[in-house]
Amino acid sequence: MAGRCAKAVRTVQGWSLSLDLAVLMTRDGRVRRITPRAIDCPTVEQYAAGVILGARDSIDVVDTDTDTWYRTSLTFAWGA
Repeated sequence: MAGRCAKAVRTVQGWSLSLDLAVLMTRDGRVRRITPRAIDCPTVEQYAAGVILGARDSIDVVDTDTDTWYRTSLTFAWGA
């Protein structure tokens, strides 16, 4: 909102910002690593990683014998 992130897009409703993240999950459902795609907005990248970490119990892990990478994305939207 302060204009420090050039990746935000103006929409009819206000502003929108999407961020892709890779999440490495262990076979027992623990988050091992979260890697946000760099969008030159470190605060947003760190916040998004924290949101994913907080939602870790909602991530449905497929039965695997090894750690597995998953891809997700978050979209933030706010009024003008």
